[in-house]
Amino acid sequence: MAQDPEENSSQQQSLAGSSSPQAPPAIVNPVPQLVPPLVVETHNETYNPNLRRRHRFALISAVLIDCIQIGLFPLFAPGLLSVADDLLDSVAFLLFWRLIGWHWALVPACLFELLPFVDVAPTWTLAVCIAIRGQKKAQGPVVTRS
Repeated sequence: MAQDPEENSSQQQSLAGSSSPQAPPAIVNPVPQLVPPLVVETHNETYNPNLRRRHRFALISAVLIDCIQIGLFPLFAPGLLSVADDLLDSVAFLLFWRLIGWHWALVPACLFELLPFVDVAPTWTLAVCIAIRGQKKAQGPVVTRS
């Protein structure tokens, strides 16, 4: 196959063109953004304005109940045999159930409060923190990437 002289000369120029200055490359399209910007949207129809107030009240009362049980340790030490301990734990369980709603973290906290000397640990505070954390994720603002 015979080549045209023009094609042959262009091949020779491209091979010999390494010593000659090259033309600037064509304009390259910008690289698309790999991570889109962060967009925060709030859903007003599902947001409960009293939810934050109830969570704050539940957390404060959990800390106070645990402080009462730790501060009055001799009164609450017998565990299952202490009437004051049972009464306070029953009221706490019902209060948190009313404020937060049903959550599985409240059941182990109530059971651990029946054991002797476990009242030294802040079980109600831990249970309320776990229950609130799950509800904040469900009720909080929705973060999307666009």
